[in-house]
Amino acid sequence: MERNITQLMEIVERECEVLEALSGALYQQKEAAVQGNVEELNRLTEIQRRAYAKIAKLEGEWLQLTAPIAEELVIRPEEVTLSVLKERYRGEFSSRLEMMSDLLKRLTNRVKRTAKLNGMIIGRCLELGEDRFRKMMDFHNRQDLYNFEAKKSKVGRNSGVIVNKQI
Repeated sequence: MERNITQLMEIVERECEVLEALSGALYQQKEAAVQGNVEELNRLTEIQRRAYAKIAKLEGEWLQLTAPIAEELVIRPEEVTLSVLKERYRGEFSSRLEMMSDLLKRLTNRVKRTAKLNGMIIGRCLELGEDRFRKMMDFHNRQDLYNFEAKKSKVGRNSGVIVNKQI
């Protein structure tokens, strides 16, 4: 059983590493969005996609390792959490599980906050771009912007005469 718990802690450590990298990519994404750097946004989106895929894979590994622990605790594998492990396995694992749980919570919250902020920033950038595009189209479609007929009606046949008289 100790071996399974050690392996679970290794999975959490790897997940924390992925979340740390994801957090960095999200921060860079925020900067790229503010700067309007589409190429960088695309690159960072791909990094995020890979990070989420790694996290999903690690979660699958976690579930596989929790099956024997769940049997021992008489619970379902998806109910085996760091909190449950901390309560059940006190002693040498307790402090490490506590530390890992805190780190995982902090990283998860940071990723959630940054992703939410990025969503708002990118949404606002898209709204501004759409607004600019709409204004350009409105400007382009205005027929009366330069009303040549109005100018012609103000300029009569005798306007050249005035110029000639002044010279």
